[in-house]
Amino acid sequence: MVKNDSGITDTSDLNGKTIGVVQAAPTKDALQPVVSKINVSFSQYPSAREAKAALDSGITDAFAIGCSILNGYLDDTTMILPNKYSPQPLGVATKLGNKVLATYINNLINKWLQDGTIETLTSKYNI
Repeated sequence: MVKNDSGITDTSDLNGKTIGVVQAAPTKDALQPVVSKINVSFSQYPSAREAKAALDSGITDAFAIGCSILNGYLDDTTMILPNKYSPQPLGVATKLGNKVLATYINNLINKWLQDGTIETLTSKYNI
């Protein structure tokens, strides 16, 4: 994610820039091969909220984390670059022992996989 007015439209435009990442997330390691041919630095933050605040305030030039999380921070002043890197599967967790809820969610996800709902949503939200 970058500011709309940053002039950054592609990963290669991050040369000489600083990317904000969350300390516990695998983002920095996943980005290393993508940015290995350009000069970037990373600033690590305790949370996505703080990494986004660093972008908003101009401390960093970009904010990187998984697309599903990044979409939650998208606003009128920012955009998500089209480049994808290191896709990671997501899952749904329920309280151990809550078999009724787990079965319901599993059935719903399977239905959505079969009827194309998952594909539609992932395309719509660019995740």
